[in-house]
Amino acid sequence: MPTKTNKLIRKRARKEKFFRSPAFRPLRKRVLVVCEGGKTEPNYFRFLIANLGLTTAEVKICGKSGSAPQSVVKHGKEILKLDPDYEFIFFVFDRDSHTGYKAAIQSMKNMNSSNKSFTAITSNPCFEIWFLMHFRASTAPFSSSGNRSSCDNVISKLKQCSGFGNYKKEGKEFANLLENRRQDAKKHSRQVYNNLMSSRSVNQTKHDLNPVTLVHELVETLEQLAKN
Repeated sequence: MPTKTNKLIRKRARKEKFFRSPAFRPLRKRVLVVCEGGKTEPNYFRFLIANLGLTTAEVKICGKSGSAPQSVVKHGKEILKLDPDYEFIFFVFDRDSHTGYKAAIQSMKNMNSSNKSFTAITSNPCFEIWFLMHFRASTAPFSSSGNRSSCDNVISKLKQCSGFGNYKKEGKEFANLLENRRQDAKKHSRQVYNNLMSSRSVNQTKHDLNPVTLVHELVETLEQLAKN
């Protein structure tokens, strides 16, 4: 099912197609992606936008926002004060064990604007769920066990996948290994998301579901921008 952001992109693209002169191509919309991680998430998205033919002028990837979700939203607000010329703003952070997780989502929702789209791209329990979706539609929830965090257990599963035996969070080479499986990842991620959404309890939101990542929404948005 198309996201609200993707619908907005297509609507604006149709308007530009109607009004533009045939001799000129309209400027693409500017996108801001603010990440929790200093390396893992930024490295992945920088590889992706380069592979899609998007430029850093069109899509700005910001890491080093701090490990707390609230820090990610705060960093995004600070960037927008200095450079407000972004139409689509994505905040990428993990559920993990962060106590301020829900507060960060609410803070983002309070950022109302008539000409901007704000989206929380959450992963529960962590971003590596998105990497795992490239190989399988993983449906079993992840939790902590002993002295291992829920994210440690996700990474343990990921290391069983081809090419990821020596996976390290800051590694740049792993994004390249995933590229040929991107369509599978989107299919698996949305399949798991839809299944868990249909069986969730009344008090659960999409950001509470485990294991669920919304990275497919951001990836689909970037793919749509690259086509325009």
